[in-house]
Amino acid sequence: MREEPDERDSRMTYDLDDFFEHVTGTTLSAETDPELIVFTTLFSNFLDAKRISMVLEHHGYPRRWVLFVARHLKQDTIESFNILWHLAQHTSTPAKALEAMAARGPQVSGLDAAVLWNPNVTRVIVERIARLEHSDAHVLGHPLLPVDELRRRYAALDRDDLKRNKLALKSVAMHPHCPTDIVTELALHPDLFIRAVVACRWDLPPSVREILAQDESPRVRARLAGLPWPPTKPSPDPVDPIEA
Repeated sequence: MREEPDERDSRMTYDLDDFFEHVTGTTLSAETDPELIVFTTLFSNFLDAKRISMVLEHHGYPRRWVLFVARHLKQDTIESFNILWHLAQHTSTPAKALEAMAARGPQVSGLDAAVLWNPNVTRVIVERIARLEHSDAHVLGHPLLPVDELRRRYAALDRDDLKRNKLALKSVAMHPHCPTDIVTELALHPDLFIRAVVACRWDLPPSVREILAQDESPRVRARLAGLPWPPTKPSPDPVDPIEA
């Protein structure tokens, strides 16, 4: 017996408004609230989280869908978390939706990390995530984190406890407005990987550049010179100068 195709799968190819009309029997108009009606339909168990994800991907995350998802979709399954994670990264996701997704729990999550690096993120969102427990490694390098807050958090870090704070110290070293005194201190840090991050900065003052130029680690010196690490191995095959 031939299996009939799943009618719901065919809807994925519909235009967004046609899809809405097919599901609800209602034509979108100025009198309807598309955001509310569409999501009331989707989240009344008509589609599961995987199908919602497929619809969102297919239609490129329409703005009128995003805010409702950000506010109301629970992170109770891997599928629903993946929907939110993709929305958090998508460049068309507006700041209001990012605010709704940020700082949902008492600790930083993968969702917060994705929100932080969305180009539409705002200082309000960054500061909200910064208030979460264990947020240092995520927010300390963010350009929207105020320098005064960066100083306060850096002063509170145990710089000798690398097991807990190594990522946070690297983040400080990457902050685009990191004060010179902190950059200098990190350039002298015992951990070579932190020094290597400092060496990647384009705005190093001459005094710090001189310190790193004499670093005992070839990795740090290579990063300072803008060279790859580990060094690129020469090809064993001869290079034809005409084709080079």
